[in-house]
Amino acid sequence: MNRFSFAVPEVIPAGFLTWRWALIAAAEATFDQVFYLNNNDLTYPNDPFPNRLYAGAKRVVPFTSGNDLQDLSDFHRQHPCHLVGYIGYDVKNQLEDLQSRHADQLAFPDSWFIEPTYLIDFEEDTVVVQTHLPDAGPWARWLTKPGTACPAKVGLPASMKIVNVPGRVQARVSKADYVDTVARIRALIE
Repeated sequence: MNRFSFAVPEVIPAGFLTWRWALIAAAEATFDQVFYLNNNDLTYPNDPFPNRLYAGAKRVVPFTSGNDLQDLSDFHRQHPCHLVGYIGYDVKNQLEDLQSRHADQLAFPDSWFIEPTYLIDFEEDTVVVQTHLPDAGPWARWLTKPGTACPAKVGLPASMKIVNVPGRVQARVSKADYVDTVARIRALIE
């Protein structure tokens, strides 16, 4: 894997708190697949996991056998690489004689993983880009020529503001009801 390091520019793009958020916005506007892992600057017993962004898909893991964990293992054995994605709750039905009785309102696949095109680590004052490609792609331009890819305005895109659209995640309870329920559960525990 090729590795490219860039010093974080001193000037933060307008509308962003940090370069990290500017690059995440640029990635989201550029790539179909974007995953961001944020350690929230918390300390862990064995060090925190890195603040890491995965962008683009070199390959998508095919889940075809009805045994998602085996498919994932087989793919990783054939292609030792970084994989990022998710294993959904209903994979339990592949492991045990169980069923899900609730309607699937999101229609997400049970499992979905990619081998990312770019793996980006956000370090103290450096952004490290790793890729199988011969250069750092748009990241080099974004980090060396401020303003070339970062949107000037932040906020949710209009498509994210639409309410009750099939395939979109939407809260089923209000924040007030949620806070009240948590308070009642805490009272039972304490």
